[in-house]
Amino acid sequence: MTGLRVVGAVLAGGSGLPWRTFLFYNATGAVAWSVSIAAAGYSLAYSWNTLENWIGRAGVAALAIFGIIVVLALRANRRDPAAPRGA
Repeated sequence: MTGLRVVGAVLAGGSGLPWRTFLFYNATGAVAWSVSIAAAGYSLAYSWNTLENWIGRAGVAALAIFGIIVVLALRANRRDPAAPRGA
């Protein structure tokens, strides 16, 4: 989310959004984000072991998917230099 906020600020400035309008929406977004993260943390505080298992499994799955994508990309880029283009 940090990157999205930075890119949004650059786009707002580049598009000529008035400072007060940007400040209002940026502050509103920051409050909404903080409240939602705090509420999620409060509601999951006693479910730490379950949350840790979910995140661990999701991390392993994401790593496997990333690995498959990298292998497929490397295989697609590995071409026979002697082969004509389009073959």
